[in-house]
Amino acid sequence: MLITKVGVRIDDDIEAGSSLDGTFGWGFSVNRTIRVTQLGILDQPNSVQFVRGDGLAFSHAVALWTSTGNLLAQVTIPAGASGNVVDHFRYVPLTRPVILPPGSYVVGAFYPAPTDQVYDEFSHQYDPVITAFGITYTGGRRVDGSALAFPSMVDDSSGTVVLQQYFGPNFQFVESYVVTFSEALNTTGLILKRAVDYFCSSRLVMTGVMLVIGGVMVSVFAKSRRNRPARKR
Repeated sequence: MLITKVGVRIDDDIEAGSSLDGTFGWGFSVNRTIRVTQLGILDQPNSVQFVRGDGLAFSHAVALWTSTGNLLAQVTIPAGASGNVVDHFRYVPLTRPVILPPGSYVVGAFYPAPTDQVYDEFSHQYDPVITAFGITYTGGRRVDGSALAFPSMVDDSSGTVVLQQYFGPNFQFVESYVVTFSEALNTTGLILKRAVDYFCSSRLVMTGVMLVIGGVMVSVFAKSRRNRPARKR
């Protein structure tokens, strides 16, 4: 049974927002192959009700990139209280899960500037950053702009500078056991070889048994002929 995990967990945090349109997120590395199934965003207390989990004031585009900016997946988290909620994050499943082999990646979400003092907040978390096993936080990421974009600006990677961490976007994943074509071919070849070896060894055993049985029968037959009384003429 595969267990779904989340990329980062938010415990003690300082809520913050941006006065400008921009994409905010964080970089991470994985040391094993995982399969990302959902992207989400933190439902912090917004400026209307001031209660964590009260729903999002705006819809947010959330995306996953390689560390060099290649887009891997993107969803839109609707405004309000829809979406799958896990530990105060609202998630939307991907149409097709994304396989991430060991390497470096970035997750980010677009946050619009406040409108009439209405806005959604992300989290600035104190050290230590709590990530899932196999996931390593590599620093805050951001970029200004009026639409979702790869957050190319890298902030602190130590996880200790509160004002440079942007934990809004998040993801859910399961560990994925991916077999390459060559591995599958090698495995298939090994299975076939063992089957042939087994078949051949079985044939050899059966041949040996038959030879032994045949030899015993010949020996018994020859002995019986020697012991048979001679016919009188």
